[in-house]
Amino acid sequence: STIERCDKIFVIHKGHLFEQGTHEELMENGNGIYRELVRRQRMDIDN
Repeated sequence: STIERCDKIFVIHKGHLFEQGTHEELMENGNGIYRELVRRQRMDIDN
C-alpha cells in the first residue's frame, strides 16, 4: 500500500503520539498499534 513507502509514519491515538517510524520499523514492534492495524487490514483483504 501507499503508506508502506512513506519516509515516516506517525501513529496518533486520542491526541497522543504513540509510535513513529518507517513501515519496517513499526512492523518490528510486536505490540504496536500500527502493526495491529496492518494485521487487521490484511485479514480483511484475505477474507
